[in-house]
Amino acid sequence: MFLSGVRQDFGADELHFTDVYGGRGKWKGVPVDARVEIFDLMTGVFEAFQLPVVFQTVSRSMYSDHIELFSHTKVMPGQFWDVKSIPHFGLLFTCFQISRYFDCLQKKGPHDFPQPLPAYVDEGLAKAGAEISLPNWGRAIQGRKLTFQRSLDTPGLQLADFAAFSISRTQWLAAKQDKGTPISEADQHIMAISGRLNLLNLDRVAIDPVSFSRDDYEDYLRKDRAEKGLPEWPFTSGRAISDG
Repeated sequence: MFLSGVRQDFGADELHFTDVYGGRGKWKGVPVDARVEIFDLMTGVFEAFQLPVVFQTVSRSMYSDHIELFSHTKVMPGQFWDVKSIPHFGLLFTCFQISRYFDCLQKKGPHDFPQPLPAYVDEGLAKAGAEISLPNWGRAIQGRKLTFQRSLDTPGLQLADFAAFSISRTQWLAAKQDKGTPISEADQHIMAISGRLNLLNLDRVAIDPVSFSRDDYEDYLRKDRAEKGLPEWPFTSGRAISDG
C-alpha cells in the first residue's frame, strides 16, 4: 500500500534511498519536505513492526580481524564463494551475524520470527533468480541458501535498502566530521532515524551535533575494539575503520 502511494504520487516504482536523499532520478525536483516524509514514513514501518536490523560493514582491515571464522571453509572448484573476496566475505559474515542474533532470540523463548527464515539478497553479486548454497547456518536460514532478487520484485529488499542507507550515512558522517563544523539539519535527521531502528548489533551513543567530530568517533571505535579483544588499529585523521 505504501509503495502504491509512492508510485502514484512520485512515479517511482521502487525506493532507492540514495536517490531519495540526493533528489536524483524520479526524485529530482521533489521538494525536500516531501522526501523527508518518505524517510519518516519508512521509519514508521520499522517502528510499527519492530523489525530487527543486523548491520555489517567490511573493510580489508576488518577482514583480517575475522578471517579465522571461515578458515575451515572448503572452496571446491566452480563453487560460488571466494572467502578472500571482500564482497563475498562481507555477505558470509552478515549471514553469520544474522544466525548468531536469531539463535539468541530463539533461546529467549517464542518470538515473531520462526526459524529457519528465507533469505533474500539484492542482485549484484549474483543475477536475480540465482540460488546460492551456504556452508552453514541451517537453523537460521531456510534451506541453507540465499535467493538473489530484484528489489522491484521483492519489496522487503527496499526495507533493507532504507536501513542500510540510514546507518551507513550516519557512520560516514561520523567518520568525516570536522571538529567545529555542525552537522546539517538534514543529516541530523538521518542520524536520529538510525537511533530509532531496532538495531541488534550496534550500540547507541548520544552526541552533540555541534561539537562531535571524527576524533570522537575514532575513540568510540578504539574502545569497541578493545572490548572485543581486537588489536588496536593505527587510526589516522580522516581514516576510520568501522567494525560494524
